[in-house]
Amino acid sequence: MRQQTLRREIRVEGKGLHTGQFVTVDLLPAEEGYGICFERTDLPENPFIPALSSLVSCTQRNTTISLHGVGVATTEHLLAALYGMGIDNVHIRINGPEVPVLDGSALFFAQAIQEAGVIKQEKGREYAQITSPLIYEDAATGTAIKVLPSNRFSLSVEIDFKPRKIGKQVFFYDEDIHFIKELAPARTFVFLDELVPLLKKGLIQGGDLDNALVIADGFVSDADKEWLTRLYDYSVEQWSAGYLNKEGPRYPNECVRHKTVDLLGDLYLVGKRLKASVQAYKPGHKANVAVAQMIRNHIESHENK
Repeated sequence: MRQQTLRREIRVEGKGLHTGQFVTVDLLPAEEGYGICFERTDLPENPFIPALSSLVSCTQRNTTISLHGVGVATTEHLLAALYGMGIDNVHIRINGPEVPVLDGSALFFAQAIQEAGVIKQEKGREYAQITSPLIYEDAATGTAIKVLPSNRFSLSVEIDFKPRKIGKQVFFYDEDIHFIKELAPARTFVFLDELVPLLKKGLIQGGDLDNALVIADGFVSDADKEWLTRLYDYSVEQWSAGYLNKEGPRYPNECVRHKTVDLLGDLYLVGKRLKASVQAYKPGHKANVAVAQMIRNHIESHENK
């Protein structure tokens, strides 16, 4: 399989989930072997930040990469779209600190790539080939991720939020599955009782019902319900369905599909496409990035032998 890049430039605009800042992102075709690199066009000298796990500076509710004090936040959905749509090489110009959240999924990025087109380049792909099992475990969260040798790439993902509404969900993804139909539309999700404190602290300045699946199955005080109703122009009666969004979930297991989106995007910080079977239980950005770095270390140790 040969390396691939965009046929033409893409522009995507929107607000950041955490900053609320309106940002323009331009995706440009790049030469063979370039990989994925961000350029902050809003700063002096337009600093570059390669999309690599070794440069991750924050994994709290998003993945942020930074170099010399300059960062780009919420990279995971864009990187997932690049992986899912087969893009190896791309230069990303961004005029702000955070990738736009759009509808909370990877769909808009994937559709933009599909519309622009993908072209094959001359050189063959270089894969991160796993030759022995890698295991990540976190006793505090119950997270466990195994990376096993394989000639193909696949993700098996399981989440368990019992006794909450979404409960236990599973999803399997490999490169035979249609990314735009089955994975890209899955939105980030949040529990309403966890969302209220974040909103009141101003920590999700770009958050609204258009860019997340809001699950309303926990206790929310009457005062907070009234405040949210004014904020989002929603009636309290709609919350009885368990979701604050009018459309509800896009898939019965949308939450685990979105966790798969996040995992896919975070794993692309390895810097190469993978040949491995990844089995993830309760994944999250911290664990995902740690596993990506484990894979990078594994590959580098074998290359240096």
